[in-house]
Amino acid sequence: MDDYSDAAVVLVNRANTEAQTVTVDVSGYLPVGAQFSDVLASNAPYTVDGSGQLTVNVPAMSGAVLVLAAPMAAPPAPVTDLAVTDERNGELDLAWSAPAGADSYDLYRSLVSGGGYQFVANTTGTTYTDSGLQNAVSYYYVAVSRSDSNLLASAMSNEAWGVPQHDLSTAWYNLQWPPEITHTISTITPTANIYGQLYIA
Repeated sequence: MDDYSDAAVVLVNRANTEAQTVTVDVSGYLPVGAQFSDVLASNAPYTVDGSGQLTVNVPAMSGAVLVLAAPMAAPPAPVTDLAVTDERNGELDLAWSAPAGADSYDLYRSLVSGGGYQFVANTTGTTYTDSGLQNAVSYYYVAVSRSDSNLLASAMSNEAWGVPQHDLSTAWYNLQWPPEITHTISTITPTANIYGQLYIA
């Protein structure tokens, strides 16, 4: 279930004569240490190992139905305050608060809002500088909390966005023409052309 209050695993062996030992990768779906019992085999116990694997013995022409034998650990809480804290030449700084149960964070980036995210990095801190970006382009970010102890991940965080930009504090710029203008907004009289220069070393 979505709230990790319950879970079940069903396996089927269609072989006529041979029992099978099946290893299922449940990392990210079920927590490390989750305990199950097979109701078709006198409640034989099974536990998700430290790498997120569940290994089950399945008889020939039969199956295994594993039901939860003990409460499961929950995933970490999601980040709720991801923010872009600074915009520089080709770089964006991100920061967030550490939610309960989080040991590290996966950061994802997209060129569009609301989806299309691609993995950027995993970090154990609560700040990150994303570099090598193109100036004047909007970048959108989400973070996912991760637990090192149970290998579960949270839902995505809120979305944050920023635009890398040149530092213009030392740039030379000049308004060429006109030196001043007074214009009344009108549907028939366009604004006069205004010329300027900007030099970035």
